Order: sequence, then structure tokens, then C-alpha cells
Amino acid sequence: MIHLHLNDLSAADEQELAARIEKARGKLRLSVSVENLYRAASKSELAGNWLKSWYLAEALARYSSNSRCEFAEGSEGTGELTFQFQVNNAARMAASLIEFAPSLDPDNFEAAAFLIDEAEGWLEEGLISPVQFPELERCFREDASEIDSDDNEF
Repeated sequence: MIHLHLNDLSAADEQELAARIEKARGKLRLSVSVENLYRAASKSELAGNWLKSWYLAEALARYSSNSRCEFAEGSEGTGELTFQFQVNNAARMAASLIEFAPSLDPDNFEAAAFLIDEAEGWLEEGLISPVQFPELERCFREDASEIDSDDNEF
């Protein structure tokens, strides 16, 4: 099994990463840190971060035959998510990991905004069926339901 931290993969080499996943026979453990997942300035920000996490999980699960997720609050409201994937398409998984990594950098506002836009578009188009991570969907929907209807982006 290979253990990677998504937040560290921005500069990774796609072919090398795919080879490492293949060498591990597709067994991938992926850690992801999402700032302001548990505590944020607004419910809208919380809901947006849960949506981003859920979208990322569902998108990566497309390249996996089996997936699981555990998550907990880390320091200062950061969400610490751990995924386990049985990857069936190492090249596509590697490309997606490298594509998503910059969006988790708190200093890369453009990449973070792009991921939120992608996630909102995905939500508007309809969900991937069946949902692979209902626990992430539930967290998103709980926070989104508490947003004042005048401010509801979702």
C-alpha cells in the first residue's frame, strides 16, 4: 500500500506517481487536510468546504473499484480525511491527484475557487449515482441547510 498526502502532490510527476500506485497494486491510502472544514467564519464557508471534500472524494472514486473514508477534526477546525482506494486506473488517479492538490493550498485562491466552481457545477448537474461517500454528502447537506435562504449558494 502506498500512503500519500494530497496536500503535498502539487509538484509531483504524473508518470512517476502512476508507477508508484501500480507498484503498490493499486492500494492507495490518501490523507487530505481541508482548512475550515469544522470551524469557519460562516455556514456558507463550512458547506462549501464539505462540498469540496465530497466532490473530491467522489471524483477520485471513479478510478477505484473500492473506496472508504474516515474523517475527524484536526487542529483549528481543519478536517483530516483519510481515504483508502483500490485503484483500477493508476494513470487517471495520478492525473486527478495532481490536478486537485493545488486547490487545497490556502495561498492558492485561484485553484481553490476553481475546485468550488467545479463542485457546484457537479452538484447542479446531478449527483454521481450511487453516491460513494454518503457521510460526506450528509455533512455538506447539514451545513447547507443552515444557511440563510437569502445567502444560500447551494
